[in-house]
Amino acid sequence: MNIQKIKISDVYKREFYIKKYGIEENDFNFYKYALEIRNISTGIVDNIVSLFDSQKVLIHNSELQNQNSVFVLSAAPKKKFNFKNTESLLEENIVNQIKSTCDNYFTFDNKQFKIKNRVFNYSSTYIMGILNVTPDSFSDGGKYYSRDKAVKRAIKMIDSGVDIIDVGGESTRPGADFVNESEEIERVVPVIQEILNLRPDTIISVYTAKSKVAAYAIDAGASLINDISAFAFDNEITDVAREYDVPYILMHMKGTPRTMQNSPFYEDPVADIYDFLNEKIEQLLNRGIKNIIIDPGIGFGKRVADNMEIINRLFEFKGLGLPILIGLSRKSFLGKILNLEVDNRDIATVIAESLSVSNGATIVRTHNTDYAMQLRKITNFSENQIEKIEVL
Repeated sequence: MNIQKIKISDVYKREFYIKKYGIEENDFNFYKYALEIRNISTGIVDNIVSLFDSQKVLIHNSELQNQNSVFVLSAAPKKKFNFKNTESLLEENIVNQIKSTCDNYFTFDNKQFKIKNRVFNYSSTYIMGILNVTPDSFSDGGKYYSRDKAVKRAIKMIDSGVDIIDVGGESTRPGADFVNESEEIERVVPVIQEILNLRPDTIISVYTAKSKVAAYAIDAGASLINDISAFAFDNEITDVAREYDVPYILMHMKGTPRTMQNSPFYEDPVADIYDFLNEKIEQLLNRGIKNIIIDPGIGFGKRVADNMEIINRLFEFKGLGLPILIGLSRKSFLGKILNLEVDNRDIATVIAESLSVSNGATIVRTHNTDYAMQLRKITNFSENQIEKIEVL
């Protein structure tokens, strides 16, 4: 069973759920919030429905891909949902899950997480600068393949105020070739060491799906693991995250970089990705990993419409209660929408990043950090009183 907290405040979201559940347009004039409870066994649908006070909510049942789902519209202005008294353990467990999801959604902006010795706020915007130490990445492949050029690029980003440097030694573009771990280690570890030699306080993430590469990178000074595979390519990478006690970025991808764009399909991309992340989060928690950042994986096995739907409904992932990273920089869906080649997608990128931030993204992973830093300054303006005073 998967539970998702939803704020249905604009036309786009109303139209989506009206179509999905056959809800009347007029219902949205009174009911403001919703829970979508998916993948429910047939025998307990009635029990779930009976949990809610029918005078406070409107409930719709549906069957999607042979899985029962319940959509609960509520007039509650905040996190309170009205439940009837329950007796069975099953019902009590469901109530606890619903309450937890609602709490995650409504307390999201007040939460914090830690990387290295730095505290990050969910409600602020942070920039992760991409550093591809590769000859074949889709956007800047070969540009920073030399160690000296990679380090100089990193220092420039750090000195401009970029929060995290994401160092990767293997391209994950569609159709990318596999790089063996020794080659990947040789590409990233010396760069990490040199960056930290010059700027010791830098927060560096290692962009890898290989446990051995992650371990070598952390030994060299990296502070978190950015794994596109959700530990599917190398299960032992979670052992590295636990043993070194570093944050783990959990991303959704359908297939592999070689196959991910071979006719991907979703009935509801946000629900499918949410369920995937929810299941993986539980597995990570059971493995002793508590510092988790989620990434819905824009462009990794998604169609153009899927990517835009994820951005427009990104706030729904707040129900998972974890910081959200978005990585859409210069990706092909922007090029397809606007008919732009990769080198001309930076303006489109920062527009899409801005929309993502407004919908809940905390970390923006990007190539053009100059544009992203402007985005960060504007979105964090109300929190930075010193800058505010100087501008006034």
